[in-house]
Amino acid sequence: MEILIYAIVAVFGLGGGYVFATTVLRKNIEQKSAQLLREAEAESEVMKKDKMLQAKERFLQLKTEHEKSIQARNNEVAQSENR
Repeated sequence: MEILIYAIVAVFGLGGGYVFATTVLRKNIEQKSAQLLREAEAESEVMKKDKMLQAKERFLQLKTEHEKSIQARNNEVAQSENR
């Protein structure tokens, strides 16, 4: 009779331990995934700002080059008019 009681207690103990372990592991995994998601979002914001800054710098560079070419053409036109 004692063996049956020990077997039942062991089954309930294993079952309870399994439920407890899966609950704790699931919560741990959820916390880690939430943390990874926050870190990825923060990193993507940094990358987005960096790319926006690079785009603005490139725009200003192209604008400067365009203004120089227009000024050069205007100078050529002015020189040809002076002749």
